[in-house]
Amino acid sequence: MSEEGASSGYWLKLDSEEASFIINYINACLYGRGEVGKIEIWKIENNELKIRYERRGGNSLKIITLDDATALGNENSIQDVCSRGFVFRSPPGGKVFTTGLLPALSRKDYGSNVAGADNDIEYSIIYSEVAVGRSKVCDETDITSPVPPGYDSFYISSKPLDRNQDGEFSLLEYRQAASFDNRPASEYSHKYMIKDPNQILPKYIIHFTLVSAQGNKVIVPEGINENELEFEFFDPNAYKAISNKDRKGLSGSKQFVTIQSAYEQALIDMQLQDPLLSGKVDWMEKQLDLVDEKVRQITLNYAEIQEAISEAAKKATAKLQLYTR
Repeated sequence: MSEEGASSGYWLKLDSEEASFIINYINACLYGRGEVGKIEIWKIENNELKIRYERRGGNSLKIITLDDATALGNENSIQDVCSRGFVFRSPPGGKVFTTGLLPALSRKDYGSNVAGADNDIEYSIIYSEVAVGRSKVCDETDITSPVPPGYDSFYISSKPLDRNQDGEFSLLEYRQAASFDNRPASEYSHKYMIKDPNQILPKYIIHFTLVSAQGNKVIVPEGINENELEFEFFDPNAYKAISNKDRKGLSGSKQFVTIQSAYEQALIDMQLQDPLLSGKVDWMEKQLDLVDEKVRQITLNYAEIQEAISEAAKKATAKLQLYTR
């Protein structure tokens, strides 16, 4: 492809350990939307970008992000990103980077860019390492302001921090935010606003096609949300949702239940008392009682010692006054 030709780099061998890691990572980020079919991976070699990134990022927390290469605007074309890294418009003077599930991708027919693709739908992404460092948690409405001193980025909460809009960020709201509202692993996603381009190191340009688990081409409509994919059945043995299409391709000996039935059964199971859990709760309460008793004894002992020290100090002071008369 001509866009990578202007910068230093090379095509990875697909049987290499490096390429295998990238393919497996993309497959994980494509949860429920298919798997990588044909793929080409261009490794970006840009020493200037690496030096700037290492100076800025250092040993701070880093994440991996996958960005739709066709949706970055004219200022961040593939060739430009490879040669001089990302640039940000002002405002907001930064860019939101997402780690976790791959967001919806734009699709474009690139012809036969991927070897043997035969005009398959090809997706293009930029694989980057981002030094998020210490992040200030905020709502999406707050990311236009500069990153405060002592922080390196903004972490964007998936829901407003002030859930009840009473003007305060309560302990309950903090617990909800800290637990990511108990969202399932299938919705794993974290967003960060980065203001400094030197915190981003683009590492690979990746072009790939999608296939289903059965090897059929998958055409994902633009703007599709993963939650909108139709899963009508549930496999009680594998504990995963099954689409009607995938169900037809699976063995007829497997027994599935509808999503609604599985949901209703889960609600029933939630009400059942778990004897193992109850036993652990009882044990923990007893341990907490022991800790409380120890704390009470320490407090009493501290009070007694403090009183004894005070009494000894008084006697010593009285003797000192007697000797200095």
